[in-house]
Amino acid sequence: MADGLLLTPTQRLRRYGERTALALAAPCVLVVLALADGAPAVAVALAVVAGLLALAIGTSVRTRTGAAVGGVVVAACLYAFNLALAWLGTHPMIPG
Repeated sequence: MADGLLLTPTQRLRRYGERTALALAAPCVLVVLALADGAPAVAVALAVVAGLLALAIGTSVRTRTGAAVGGVVVAACLYAFNLALAWLGTHPMIPG
C-alpha cells in the first residue's frame, strides 16, 4: 500500500470519497429503518450525526476496511443511543 504522497489530487479525492461512502453505508441502513418505522425526525437527526461522523472517519482512516469498520461502529453506537433514549422515555426517573 502506498503512503499517498505521489497521488494526484483527483486520486486523493476519489479515495476520500470511497472511504466516506463506506463509513456512511452502515448508518444509512439505520436511517432507512427509522424512516420505515415512521420516525422522520429521528431519521433526520441520525442522518445529520452519521454524516458528520462519516466525514470525520473518511479523513482519519487510511484503508477502506477501516472506514467500513468505523461505519459499523458508528451505526452500533447510534442504535445503542436510540435504545437508551427510548428506555428513558418509557421509564421516567420521577414518578407521576
